[in-house]
Amino acid sequence: MEDSYLDPNINELDKGARKRRQIILNTLELISKSGIENITFEKIANTLRTTKSHVSYYYPDKNKLFFECMIYCQKHYSLFVQHALERYNGQDSLDVYIKASFTWAKQNTSLRNYIILSQFYSVINPEFTEIKNKFDSEESIFIENILLSMGIKTYEGLSLTIHKVLLAWQIDNDLENTLSYARKNILSLLP
Repeated sequence: MEDSYLDPNINELDKGARKRRQIILNTLELISKSGIENITFEKIANTLRTTKSHVSYYYPDKNKLFFECMIYCQKHYSLFVQHALERYNGQDSLDVYIKASFTWAKQNTSLRNYIILSQFYSVINPEFTEIKNKFDSEESIFIENILLSMGIKTYEGLSLTIHKVLLAWQIDNDLENTLSYARKNILSLLP
């Protein structure tokens, strides 16, 4: 899961930052396996072979931990897709974006599941709503820039719709087959 372009300074992180990263990654894996409602500091501590108090030292409550997990997943996704576009070698950048989005989802199922879960969780938690809206806005701007660079005139809400379509299609675990359907749906939205 760790790639140099996603965390170029991972080896330079201090001990506390590395421990927080381990807690986040283990929490995401546990949520993927057991669901968010079954997560306890004790379960997280057991997977890390440490104590519950050690986990709560870094994250005093689960909401703070879940919030940091959401930020980590969104950053991971965004950097993965941006990196793919930097290497796209003249291909259709929208197509590269769509494929990179699905490749990320396939390679990072626990992170994908958490982003999708957090989209729903944001409905009941204002802190999550703010970070979800920030992520949606950043991805929309990113998609809009891709469309504009391709000479495609956009209309209000188009890039956000494309972002939401990609997230919705990623729910399906048969990502290979749904990629072509998602691409067709997204292309049908273009003017």
